Amino acid sequence: MGGGFGAGPGGFCVCPNCGEKVAHQLGVPCYEQTCPKCGTAMTRE
Repeated sequence: MGGGFGAGPGGFCVCPNCGEKVAHQLGVPCYEQTCPKCGTAMTRE
C-alpha cells in the first residue's frame, strides 16, 4: 500500500564523517547528497 517514502518526507541528512546536518530534500535520497563541509556522502538521521 502506498510507499515511496523511505523514512518520511521530513528529517535531516547527516554526514557520517564530520557530523554536519542538512534538511532532507523531498525526492532526493540522503545518500545522493554530499556534505557541504567535507564532500562525504550523507546518510539519513
